[in-house]
Amino acid sequence: MTTKDAARLDGPIVRALKLIRLLAEIDSDISIKDAASHLDLPASTTHRLLRLLMQEGMVAKDPKTSRYRAGLDLERLGTLLSYKKGFKDLTLPFLQKIAQQCGEACMFVAYLPATQQVSLMTAINSLHPLRYEMELYVPHTVLWGATGRSILAFLPEEEQKKIVETRVPSPTTGALPPAWEELKPELDAIRSKGYVLTRSQKVSGAIGIGAPIRNGEGRVIGSFCITIPEIRFDPAKEAELATLLLNETRAFSATIGYKVP
Repeated sequence: MTTKDAARLDGPIVRALKLIRLLAEIDSDISIKDAASHLDLPASTTHRLLRLLMQEGMVAKDPKTSRYRAGLDLERLGTLLSYKKGFKDLTLPFLQKIAQQCGEACMFVAYLPATQQVSLMTAINSLHPLRYEMELYVPHTVLWGATGRSILAFLPEEEQKKIVETRVPSPTTGALPPAWEELKPELDAIRSKGYVLTRSQKVSGAIGIGAPIRNGEGRVIGSFCITIPEIRFDPAKEAELATLLLNETRAFSATIGYKVP
């Protein structure tokens, strides 16, 4: 291998990837000097790479210590990959059962703690002519819709407050979310019932019903949701649909280690 070939193989893209790998693997924040030493690069080159990765959200800097860690977007991508590889096939039989029994679109959405968002990971669409386009792997707020509030209502209260403070508006109306004091009773009611039903919060004219999924530690990691056009929704069937959803979320949660207290 020539010197020119070796330089090409250790170009800026490879160096950036090595830096991302280092940040993903270390247990604590790292200084420019230590990162440069690990990568056998000049400190100036390492600093330049860190600044470039910060612009893309892959790296975060602690303003007090000037040390670096994996950024929110790198954490988000890691979470997405783990769900795509580990959960897609596992959730499918449960979603198929829901879809067969209700005849409507259903989906698994994952919670992304790093960005406090949700992302649609697996979906089965309705067989009806009137149905929805469902885009996979795109992050959305947890403040609105059944896909969001079915998770938001079951998060720790401090985490809920931080999310509400983001003030992300409704995708359909542009309205701002209620203040925490107003929203809390609604979230408490959702938690008490075990599921949520929303109307036109994320998609105009859509009814959403969602229930949370918990892992072996009891932490909410996502939800199963059903989406129905409002013109096709029969309010008398809410309890039936909710029971179907709750049964399947509990069954799936059990397969990944959750035990009901």
